[in-house]
Amino acid sequence: GADAPDLAELRVPRREALPPLRARRRARQTGNPPATSAPSRAAARRWRARVRVIFLDAGTMGSAFSTASPLLSIVRDGFLVQVAAWAIAAPLQTERFYDLTGSCTFLYLVSKSLMLNKDNLLTRNYVNSSMVYVWAMRLGSFLVQRIMHDGSDRRFDKVKTRPGKFLVYWLMQGLWCVLTALPVYLINTKSDAPAGAEHSTTQDFLGWGLWLSGFVLQVTADRQKSAFRSKPGNKESFITSGVWSWCQHPNYFGEMCMWVGLFASSSAQMEGVEYATVACPHVTR
Repeated sequence: GADAPDLAELRVPRREALPPLRARRRARQTGNPPATSAPSRAAARRWRARVRVIFLDAGTMGSAFSTASPLLSIVRDGFLVQVAAWAIAAPLQTERFYDLTGSCTFLYLVSKSLMLNKDNLLTRNYVNSSMVYVWAMRLGSFLVQRIMHDGSDRRFDKVKTRPGKFLVYWLMQGLWCVLTALPVYLINTKSDAPAGAEHSTTQDFLGWGLWLSGFVLQVTADRQKSAFRSKPGNKESFITSGVWSWCQHPNYFGEMCMWVGLFASSSAQMEGVEYATVACPHVTR
C-alpha cells in the first residue's frame, strides 16, 4: 500500500542485533531485563515492520488471486489438499485415507465453487453439484470400507515407503479431482449465463438421465464385485457374471457415463473454449 514502509530501508545492520537468547533467558529468570541500546530497539521495530509488510502483501496477493480467477483457486486448492494429506501419510507410511481424501476433495471443491458465486447460481448449478456430492459420498464410503476390510492397497506397497514417489500418487489424485469435475466447477464460478441458458433445457434432462443410469450401473457393479470377492475361492479370480458380463469394467463405464452426463448439462452454460472440458469425463480411474 501507499503507507507501507520501503523494504530497502528495513535492513537490519549486524551490529544492531537483539540480546543473545541466553541473556534474555537469564533475564527472565532473575527478573532483570538486559540492557538494550536504542539502535537495538530500532532494529527490532524494523524487523516487526518487515514481517508485517510480508504478511500483508501475501494476504493481498492471495485475495487478489481468488477474486481475479475463482476457477484457478479451485485448481490450486485441489492440489494443496493432496500435499497436506501426503505430509501426514508419508511419515506414517500409510495409504488408508488416500481414497477418503480424494472423495473429500471433491466435496470441498464443489462447495467452494458454489460459495464463490452464491449470488449467481441457477438450478443447473445446484443439481449438478448435488450429483457430484452423491457420487463422492457413495464412492468414498465404498472405498473406505474396502480398505478397512483389506487392510492395505497393493498399489502402494512399493511407494509408500518412498516419500518422493508417494507424493506423485497424491498429485495424480489432485489432478483427477480437478479435471474430472472441471465442467461443474467452471459453470459454478461463472458470473453470468449465455442467453437461453438461465432455465433447465432438454439437454439438462438428458444429461441428468445419463448420470442416473451411470450411477445405478456403478453401484450395481461394485456390489456384485464385492459379493464375488467375499467368497474365498474367488479372491484371485476376475468376475464375469452379472453386469460384468456386459463389459470388462462396468464400474468405470458407469462413472464415465455420469461425468459425460454432467458435461452435457453443464455445456448449456458454456461458451467458446470452455467446451474443451468435454475431455474431462475421460479422466477417470
